[in-house]
Amino acid sequence: MAAVAGRSTRSLESTMRYLQHPAVRALIAVLIGIPGTITLGLFALFALGVGAFGIPQSIFEAVSGNRHLGYVGEQTLMALLFLAWGAAGVLGMAGFWAWVLMRRPFSRKKQKVLTILVLCGVVAAAPLTIIGGGGWYPIIAIVGCVTGVVLIADSVLSNYSLERTVRHRGPRLAAARSSWPAAQLGR
Repeated sequence: MAAVAGRSTRSLESTMRYLQHPAVRALIAVLIGIPGTITLGLFALFALGVGAFGIPQSIFEAVSGNRHLGYVGEQTLMALLFLAWGAAGVLGMAGFWAWVLMRRPFSRKKQKVLTILVLCGVVAAAPLTIIGGGGWYPIIAIVGCVTGVVLIADSVLSNYSLERTVRHRGPRLAAARSSWPAAQLGR
């Protein structure tokens, strides 16, 4: 059982290695990033704006007495939801484009930040797969979620070979150390 798990991890690791090539990242940017940014990214920016302006508007309506307090509460919650969803979508887009454009290899700190940013994008895109309505939004959201999961796996597994060899001592560690990129060695 352990041999099968080790083999599948190595094959996944070799598949993820293709994501490091600039041509593959450029292809992902053109086929997934540009359409996703135009549709979901602009929608997230719009939601962020609605949330940012909706909260003060709700407070103003509550203070002026123009609306019932229940209505104002509902509007405030809706504005907060739009603000949170829009912020998560914008952060996810920022994480995707940072992954595409940043030089390799990533330091641990950059990997953690990119993982968090892309995870925000996956969380923002996931509801659109269900309630996105008709048309292209659910399809683009599904592609965005799958892409985000792949990017998170790439970020998590990029140092897996280093961690696997660090567990071993002796000649295997010395042999592996010479092939580690500088970012993995903490330089």
